[in-house]
Amino acid sequence: MNGNAQNPEAQGPEIWQGIFDAVAQRRWAQIDALADPGIELTVSAQADVEASPNEDIWRSVHVRGTKGLQAYLGQLYVALPSFDLVARHRRQDGECVDVDAEFSGVNNGGLPFAAFAEMQVCIIDRRIRRVTAVVQRVSYGHALITDPEQDPRRYFKGFLDGAAGGGDLSDV
Repeated sequence: MNGNAQNPEAQGPEIWQGIFDAVAQRRWAQIDALADPGIELTVSAQADVEASPNEDIWRSVHVRGTKGLQAYLGQLYVALPSFDLVARHRRQDGECVDVDAEFSGVNNGGLPFAAFAEMQVCIIDRRIRRVTAVVQRVSYGHALITDPEQDPRRYFKGFLDGAAGGGDLSDV
């Protein structure tokens, strides 16, 4: 492998940030362009994270390949018709970048939710090869909207963005 294959910083944060933006914006063409055909996605939760609606999309998931990723994202978008994703670089270790990710939105039952996950994104030859997410915290319910320290519009961002043009995952 060349030197860039081992150094995500040399490849630029646009790759890992691009995949997070593409997922949040439901842009399959961009996801497909950034994902390795053999991509592997694993999502799990800390043992102490309490059950919540739609936990089948975050409690214990393992998918392989772009078709598997596309099917998983289709389920995610049905379960979470509105969500926003904010990712912050934490550190890098060889070909992998550790990222803190915050999710917020409204689930398919109309309940607001907020979640936090520690993620690792591994990049090889400028393509995302592996994503591992460990959910640390999930909160849900209408009380989130009245939290004085949070902007309640964040839960509806996906709906508002969709009204302004939306993404291109209608075939997922």
